[in-house]
Amino acid sequence: MVRTGATFADAAAEWLRYVKEDRRRKHSTVVGYESIVRSLLLPRFGNESIESIAPASIEAWLASLIQGAEHADQGAGTDARHLPAGAQGVGPAE
Repeated sequence: MVRTGATFADAAAEWLRYVKEDRRRKHSTVVGYESIVRSLLLPRFGNESIESIAPASIEAWLASLIQGAEHADQGAGTDARHLPAGAQGVGPAE
């Protein structure tokens, strides 16, 4: 594996630039992506090097989002509508 020294924050910034400038996504889409990155992903993974982020740490983070959604919903069950924006449609690796 090539060690880049890039952090998750570096990669996220480049990805956001890519979707905005190269992929020419709608402004509202980019704003949504930026919100997800800023509120959910950077607090957890921002300072970590890309190479150090293992699938198990992503799965543990996702499980904590789901658990938080269950508690917020007071036991009524969790489906994608109750997860924070950005966690919808994301599941553990198989």
